[in-house]
Amino acid sequence: MGVAAALGEHAADRHRFPEKRVLLTGEPEVLRTPNGRTCFEASLRLLRSMTTQLTVHVPLNVPGLGEDIGATARQLEFASPIQFQERPTLSSFDAILSVGATGRSDLPWTTVNSDGWHAMVASGGGDLPATTSNTNPVAALFAASLGTAEVFKRLIALRESRGSLWPFLEFDLFSYDCTSETAGPAISPMLLNAVLVGGGTIGNGIVYLLRQLPFTGTLAIVDPQQYADENLGTSVLVGREALGQDKAEYLASRFQTGIAATGFVEDIETFDQRLGLEIQYPDVVLGAVDTIEARHAIQDLWLDVVIDGAIGDLLAGVGKHPWGPNIGCLRCVYREPRAHRADLLQSQMTGLSPERVVKGDELVTVEDVEGAPAEKRDRLAAYVGKRICSVVDEAMARTLTTDQTAPPAPSVPFVACMSAAMVVGELIKYAAGLNSVLEPQFQFDALQGPQGGLLYPQARHRDCVCTTRKKNIEAVRRRRILDARSRPTDVDLVV
Repeated sequence: MGVAAALGEHAADRHRFPEKRVLLTGEPEVLRTPNGRTCFEASLRLLRSMTTQLTVHVPLNVPGLGEDIGATARQLEFASPIQFQERPTLSSFDAILSVGATGRSDLPWTTVNSDGWHAMVASGGGDLPATTSNTNPVAALFAASLGTAEVFKRLIALRESRGSLWPFLEFDLFSYDCTSETAGPAISPMLLNAVLVGGGTIGNGIVYLLRQLPFTGTLAIVDPQQYADENLGTSVLVGREALGQDKAEYLASRFQTGIAATGFVEDIETFDQRLGLEIQYPDVVLGAVDTIEARHAIQDLWLDVVIDGAIGDLLAGVGKHPWGPNIGCLRCVYREPRAHRADLLQSQMTGLSPERVVKGDELVTVEDVEGAPAEKRDRLAAYVGKRICSVVDEAMARTLTTDQTAPPAPSVPFVACMSAAMVVGELIKYAAGLNSVLEPQFQFDALQGPQGGLLYPQARHRDCVCTTRKKNIEAVRRRRILDARSRPTDVDLVV
């Protein structure tokens, strides 16, 4: 609702869309495939936070799907029950999302499916290719996210000038374009030695995919926070059972086979102290954080590669930052804002002009009050005849004693899952030794679509530590390798 409200006049029904009726359905031929099954379940997880009137129709001739989807629905019910109907009245719904190949123009119908690295969506009656045999959960989650974005547009009555429905879209997550004619390379078993930093919206999507991929190895999950009510609507794995639980440990518990996951309930700086002592250095960092400071702390591990997920309210992005090539690191890309001038900050807090706040011994005048912004005049009027320094001191004290905790930022899970899918796609490419086009970033507006996204090449900055301290960083990285080689093995310890 926060994201819809931020769209303002672009979204005519932004105030009442949660009560609109949505149907999730599908075609048996597609739902019997791993891609179709993933896309259907992911769509359920994404849609449940968008409407209080969600209905699911599961075709009867798809073995086991009804039981699995029923269990998922029970875990996800937190605002209102998810309805299941065998024969839904299609004309009664405001939006219909179908996992299949057949489109319909007589209903508010969107069709999605995926094949290999290709995610496909069509609204307005067009059909999609029926081939979905090249299994890849990354594209399946991305397709579900695209379809959910279409439902969101319908529910809020989004103006076409802000984002129109997609008559047909086929997007390749391997090449980040719409021109590839092949499904892309198949996914084979891969080794994983990674750390995931952040267990929130993007982190949920990453774990959702890693559980379905043929990875074996280790994953450390780092996050100091616990799940709270605001995470129910934005994190695709989270139901009420997760509330009050540590994010890192909850996500680690979701792995049953393949990946040995461990949760660390701490910040990345504390976790860094464990590396090389309790834990071997990982090869890859998966970043799922939302601040510049956290990204810099991740980069300061100086591992082989950082794969960073980024979202805004409706912006989805991914960045790949390897050590070695002349590609900008996270410190290059995410720069700390310049410090505010003290006089400008004091002027904003008091309403006095920048020229007046520096004259602390002078007295506040009626002219100062009349020249102040309207919202500052009443408070400033109480200081007429008093020294300007007293106004500044009181404003500073008021700022320091006010609760500075920001409310949770508005977010929608389909944006986070688009980013998570791209992060895991880049992880697969890295683990399989496949090339990536990122140097280092790709971003797009989720309502306008990935076909309008942009690649952002960026070299290392000359004034960044990755350049100015390159020799020191490389020396540290070499020392880690030597230390790992000299550490006793299990056989040595037995002898």
